[in-house]
Amino acid sequence: MSPDARSISVMIIAPAGIWRDALVSLVRAQPDLALRSVTDDLTAARSELAQAPVHALIADIGLGEGELAAFAGWLHANAPGVRCVVAVDAQSQQDGFRTMGVHATLLKGCLDEGLLRASVDLAH
Repeated sequence: MSPDARSISVMIIAPAGIWRDALVSLVRAQPDLALRSVTDDLTAARSELAQAPVHALIADIGLGEGELAAFAGWLHANAPGVRCVVAVDAQSQQDGFRTMGVHATLLKGCLDEGLLRASVDLAH
């Protein structure tokens, strides 16, 4: 689907693998989500977001908790309108990321279309 005025642009930042492939498929299956880019590089993501922010991004815990914490801080300072969702491996990680200022977390083992929608849904 090509982006239009009604679509929500999404960036996925996750290591290559089955989890990322499943997430890409779930995002593409949503008629009002437009997958703009997929990367496993937080530096490349920062550069891209500085040029053209997306509505929402999904970042994977596999990139490292410390790196994601720093990225969340950068995001608040440089792209405050971007909704940040972090996919975590365990429920115990969810509260920590919420206190860092991410908008939502996804528990990777429980991901389905409904949870994906709830996480990236933007109130217009």
